[in-house]
Amino acid sequence: MSKVFEVAIPGKQQVLFGVGITQGDGADKLIMDTIDKKTLKHSAHLPYGLLVSDHKVYALAGKFRIATSFPDLGMFQFNDISDAPDAIVDSFKALTKK
Repeated sequence: MSKVFEVAIPGKQQVLFGVGITQGDGADKLIMDTIDKKTLKHSAHLPYGLLVSDHKVYALAGKFRIATSFPDLGMFQFNDISDAPDAIVDSFKALTKK
């Protein structure tokens, strides 16, 4: 994974991180190359946001995040990236173990 940005939330013990996933079935490039085929691109889908609050990490589930970022995604396209949501979770778990 790579850190894209870091923003401390004023007045709170919270930090928002934007992260890029660089490897595996949940990799940003793999997902975008597979399903971002329209003229208008879905670049706002990236990076993934992780909120660290009181030593806990919060992130939207991959299935939900992909579905809301790509509302025009068909079942066949989603099938092409069906391993991505679990791979994203695995990437986040690996990151939080460090």
